[in-house]
Amino acid sequence: MLMAHVGGSQGQSLLDMVARGPTLMVFLRHLGCVFCRQTLSDLREAMPALDARGIHVALVHMASDRQAELIFRLYGMERVARFSDPDRSLYEAMGLRRVSMRELMSRELFKRGYEACVRERHAMSVPRGDPMQMPGVFLVDRGIIQAAFLHDHPWDRPCYTDFAACELTRSAVA
Repeated sequence: MLMAHVGGSQGQSLLDMVARGPTLMVFLRHLGCVFCRQTLSDLREAMPALDARGIHVALVHMASDRQAELIFRLYGMERVARFSDPDRSLYEAMGLRRVSMRELMSRELFKRGYEACVRERHAMSVPRGDPMQMPGVFLVDRGIIQAAFLHDHPWDRPCYTDFAACELTRSAVA
């Protein structure tokens, strides 16, 4: 069972978190990825809107908790629940695909990566996880997926405040 690490301490399970109320599950690419860091920056900006709606955030990553702690602190996300999934079993269970090397070696990827590095100042580093794993975002409320964003490309950027605006459909059993 995946257990949350928040600020270095172990907390609740992901299952308990999504059963309790609205949770935005953000599946990250490897932590050395410039687009993963771009995601953390975008998410940090959306946190006030998510908080206002009572939506908790769960970051799912493939690195060790120690490796993740540094990156999350760098982006001001150290108090957000994070779940390490190094074998990617949860990524697979949620239907998130892996890409081929050919898909990654595109001119567009290099262009977008360069822009994120230079214009937005997101550094790239050694992969901490599977570089072929695609990310995704799911808004889950009491175990029911309310909205999802499946990335077609590593550089896709969902609007996290759109998730805050989602109408939540409560299940009949509360």
